[in-house]
Amino acid sequence: MDGYTSKVHNQMKVAAYIRSELREMKRPDGKPRFEFLDCGDSGCLPVVAARLNNADGAMTYDDIELQHALAESHWYVSGYGLSFENPGTEAYESLFRDADPSATMFRVVVKSNLTMALATDLVANIDQVLPVMDKHGFHSVRSIQAKATMHNHKAC
Repeated sequence: MDGYTSKVHNQMKVAAYIRSELREMKRPDGKPRFEFLDCGDSGCLPVVAARLNNADGAMTYDDIELQHALAESHWYVSGYGLSFENPGTEAYESLFRDADPSATMFRVVVKSNLTMALATDLVANIDQVLPVMDKHGFHSVRSIQAKATMHNHKAC
């Protein structure tokens, strides 16, 4: 039991570190980079769930684009769309009442083999890739598709 408790404690510590580092990251306009969707550092699983802070629509990329950019440095961070294609209407619909159909999120599952050294490398890669994405104006394929779908349905 002590070994298991120690392992889980370490996973929670690594998740808290990742969450803390992401919380410190700012967009070029000084606003926080991320909005957190998990329960924080206590009383939850060792998972960091968040999304890019794009409440003002200033960013041209989303969490799935971030997932792809991080994959270039061999990190797999799960990105998800918060919508589904309704087979009856072929329209994208939100999974949640308060989420835009084009909204996305990502999560980092902190398994027992994700050491603090690896977490430091992950955070460094996130910190390096975001300014590149900002500078080069990445455009989310999902947001382009969602806008086209909404435009096509408005035209009908």
